[in-house]
Amino acid sequence: MVAHSNNILNYKLPRRGYLIGMTPRQITLFDQRTFRIFKLPAADNTNLVLGRFYEVDNYVFTESIPDNRVNFYVKRGVVAVDAYVVSPDQALLPQEIYNKFEGSMWSDQIGFCKDRFGFYWKNAKRGEKLFVTIQFMLGNFQICEPIQNPGNPREYKMNPSTPWDAETFDTIGIEYSLHPTPADEYVQLHNRLRGPGICVSENVTNVNYRGHKKSKELCHELFYPKLGLVRYFPSDSDIRRLPRQDESDLGRWFYFRAMQQRNRRFQIQRYETLTATSRVEVFPPLETVVNQREITIVTSFVFNQNILESPENRRINDQQLRFQNLSDNAHFIDEVLGRVVISKEHAQRMIELYERYMRYRPARVDQHKNENLLIKAAVRIRPDYREFTMNHPGQGIFFMVHLDQMIFEESRITLYGLLEG
Repeated sequence: MVAHSNNILNYKLPRRGYLIGMTPRQITLFDQRTFRIFKLPAADNTNLVLGRFYEVDNYVFTESIPDNRVNFYVKRGVVAVDAYVVSPDQALLPQEIYNKFEGSMWSDQIGFCKDRFGFYWKNAKRGEKLFVTIQFMLGNFQICEPIQNPGNPREYKMNPSTPWDAETFDTIGIEYSLHPTPADEYVQLHNRLRGPGICVSENVTNVNYRGHKKSKELCHELFYPKLGLVRYFPSDSDIRRLPRQDESDLGRWFYFRAMQQRNRRFQIQRYETLTATSRVEVFPPLETVVNQREITIVTSFVFNQNILESPENRRINDQQLRFQNLSDNAHFIDEVLGRVVISKEHAQRMIELYERYMRYRPARVDQHKNENLLIKAAVRIRPDYREFTMNHPGQGIFFMVHLDQMIFEESRITLYGLLEG
């Protein structure tokens, strides 16, 4: 059993990364883009702050803004981050790949980490994700303790991509990319894995049913924002599935290959021509609950009042008239779900909570000027999702149903919802 760890490399200038370690002789940086740890001789470090992001050139440190944010903080003089970790599951991987990664722990925030005290195995099984505190100690990221009630809405998101999944996909001959290209007006199909997509319906009428033996009357449907609804037939398209008590696919998340009836470029949302094959089930990237065959997903987004109403509307003194004129096109874009609609009722509730806080806490207005206000919300699938996605390609099928929490990202001040402990 060989537990993997992040590469520790000699420092080559120029470089950029988070400051995760500092001694009189040595500076340690973490590059969140490559999950690599870099070391360099200490220079003048009197003004450096642990956990901050720096660009370094000729041993001059300049604080900067990272491409991909990691929410590091300092705990008892040690850099820490709260994040999900996951281990490989022997039941779901080819034996040679499991042997290679057995005992490894992976976080999409910091890459490989170690579990010297066995916190993961005391609280989770193989393949399960666990929310933990990770600290940088003894030259590596170490799991320090599990967290029972995650408080940060963004941490409910975990990219299901892991090194062992990447190698599994490569083994079965599927082109795999950690960074999918943005959706264009047209998408060229290659022999490439897409996703994650969620199963939104089962046993619906197959629009291409022809009445003969090879044609199937019923199908399931996946939703993936770049392609819209994609039909699939579970009997011929499964590569692997995660164990679950019920056999239903509803609410399960999959990577898949999109196949088209004709070998040509196609317009997004060409529902009749697309099917999904080679499906590989992955852990939900968002908290997903299925109750009486209704799917509820918990996600988060950054509050932006300009999306909810125009600046001109904000200046209307008559509050009743103002809220009647909120945007009919209010929405947010989720990286997994695509476009999610916000109703006027929810828009009004968020605006009222935000403005009430700012009105009664005027001293904190400047404090929050450059700070994101995170919204944690539950979303569901609109009842007319199939007709809607046919008539409005690219518009998504989800809408917000419940406001769970409003919290400032840096200061952790809660405007609405459960207070953080």
